[in-house]
Amino acid sequence: MSDHPPCPDCDLPETQSLNRRQFVQTTALAAAATSSGLLLPGRTARAADAPQSEQLVRQLYDSLTDAQRSKICFAWDHVDDERGLLRTHVSNNWNITDVDSLNVGGDFFTADQRDMIEAIFFGLYSPDFHDKLRKQLKDDAGGYGKRQTIAIFGEPGGDKWEFVMTGRHLTIRCDGDTAEHVAFGGPVL
Repeated sequence: MSDHPPCPDCDLPETQSLNRRQFVQTTALAAAATSSGLLLPGRTARAADAPQSEQLVRQLYDSLTDAQRSKICFAWDHVDDERGLLRTHVSNNWNITDVDSLNVGGDFFTADQRDMIEAIFFGLYSPDFHDKLRKQLKDDAGGYGKRQTIAIFGEPGGDKWEFVMTGRHLTIRCDGDTAEHVAFGGPVL
């Protein structure tokens, strides 16, 4: 018997060829390729080299309502009185935004947005590490989507932007290579 609660997306029969999460990931890449002109012969663009997570951050950003943006989107150089330059803060047990109302697994986000956030998160890690990561999240926070929050700094696709996800023993960043002279800007567990 599994020690994980049932998950309608994870527990689908293998005969089902495309679940909602796969659909969101596939359509995000197709939309990014179409909108950037990647399907035109001879055209080159930054998006051609961008990992899937970076493209999904842009799609997530575009899907946010004004009310959602007012809670989780910040200027690139946003300073918090207690934490300083917020996009660079790291702590062992913190949330970048309010965990009680803005939790990535909660009702603040639509189902499609939650799927995009999860695809961004797991897309930043090697698939070989996903099971260990899920266990770590279960041990530390009750599982993925239970006590994690996100923020987006700047405008994804622009010159400077960054997606940050935080929680207990978790700070992860996806920045589209917009932060110069950074030796390591990825997952920190």
